[in-house]
Formats: sequence, C-alpha cells, structure tokens
Amino acid sequence: MKDQIHIIVPTDLSSNGNLAFYHASEICKLFDGTITPVYVLNDNDNWYKKTDKSEVEKEKATIEEEWKRLLSKISASMACTSCINEPKILYGNVVDEILSVSTDADLIVMSTKGRTGINRLMLGSVTRKIVNLSSTPVLVVDDTSELVPMERILVCTDLSELSKTVFPYAASFAKRTDCIMDLSHMIYTGPFQAKDTSYIIAESLDKLELMKKEYFGHLSGPVNVEALITSVSVGEALTNLINSRKYQLVFISTLGSTNLKNLLVGSVANAVIRLSDAAVFLINPRGGIK
Repeated sequence: MKDQIHIIVPTDLSSNGNLAFYHASEICKLFDGTITPVYVLNDNDNWYKKTDKSEVEKEKATIEEEWKRLLSKISASMACTSCINEPKILYGNVVDEILSVSTDADLIVMSTKGRTGINRLMLGSVTRKIVNLSSTPVLVVDDTSELVPMERILVCTDLSELSKTVFPYAASFAKRTDCIMDLSHMIYTGPFQAKDTSYIIAESLDKLELMKKEYFGHLSGPVNVEALITSVSVGEALTNLINSRKYQLVFISTLGSTNLKNLLVGSVANAVIRLSDAAVFLINPRGGIK
C-alpha cells in the first residue's frame, strides 16, 4: 500500500457501522491516511420524487448539510479529527454508490453485523456484495475486532497466483508494525485422510518458502510458513486457527485456484468473516493493486 492512503468508511449510522471509523483511524496512524465518511440516502423518498426540480434541489441541499454535520460529529467522536475529510452524502442504491465512490480510494473499511447470537451466522448483504464486487481492498471489522497492538497477522494462500494478490498489502502492514506473520496453507484431505501426507506437506512448504523469499524477504519481523492438514472444511479450519492464535488481522484473496467456487465470499472467506474474531482484509484479484 502507499505511504499515504485514502480510506472510505461507509456507515448505516448503527453502533456497529460506526465502529469502522475507529479502526480506520488506527490504520491512518500507520499509513498517514485520511478518512472520507460515506452515507447513502434512498432516492425513493417522497421529497426526491417531487416534480418541482428547483424545490428538490433546495431540499436536497438542506438535507445534505444536515447529514454531513451528523456524519462529521459521529466520525470525529470515533476517529482522530485531523484525518477526517468532508463526508460524502450519496443517493441511490447503497452498493452501487459505495462502489462508485471507492474507485479512487485505497481501502474500504466497513463493519459487519454483530457476531453474537443469530447475527454471527449472517454477513450483512451490503458488506457481502461490496466484498464480492469491489476492485478496492476491503477491511471488514466488527465489535470483536482489535487491530492494535498489531502483534500477529495471518496471510492465507492456496498457493495459486491469484491468492498472491493480497501479499503486498500484508507486507505493508507487517513492515510498519514488525508483527509476527504466519503464511499459511490449508490442505484439505476430507474425512478419508491419506495415511502419509508428508510428501504433500513438504511440497507445499517448498512453495511457501519461495513465496516468503519473494514477497516478504525484506521484512525485519519474523515470517513463519506452515502447511496444515485438515479433514474439516478449510473455512472451519482457518476460523479455528484464527481464534486460537488471537490474530489481529487476516489477509485473504476472494478468488483462488478454483475460481468462483474457492475463496469467493460464500465459502472460505465468508466463513472467516462470519465466525472468526479477527479483522479481515480482502482483495479481489480482478481489481489489481493500487
């Protein structure tokens, strides 16, 4: 990531949604960044459908100012005021507007629903669509996320070229925090595990060591590589690993070696977002690196 970054924080003004400002502020401290708060109004409201266009524009301007003041107040209470840009008030479909405004940003930080009770089993529809469709990296946080102090991060890979897209971002965070990085590959064997998996592990470790040298060899902090056998789903295995090791941040590509059926939200990445206790940094390989 760049030394100075621009972060978009969309919010629905709920307590969980507003938590994203706090986490975005912590990232700004690392990368000397700025935050633009974003709120999308429904263009189906009655005032927006008035036939008198001059009246619409007048009322629109008044409403915009009211929402900007509210958004400025909320974001300032959750983040450092010096890094807050003027809020953007948009109109239309929430997902479309967020995707449109984020094209010039370096990162989107947004919250899921709370992870307690039934909400833990759901990923907000807006968040899910943004993660699937955004060409800008997305950091998903919630009320259990704790980014600082950033002591240990997990970088997930299925050893495919597409999964490497997230590596430069992970390296940027590790460089600024000197945290421990684990570069991990999960090997799914299914319930009928082969008796001897040592050759699979050895081959995977060789590939991981090459990735470590190429993408993370310049880091001063420790980088560990590991190939882990699992008989349960990769999503479940990763979630258990994340929660047991207390990672602050997990990096994962939303598109892996088996195209849309592998790491796309709805499978592995979806499970990690929904069920792990860490913040999750996701990158769509189709979007490229900024």
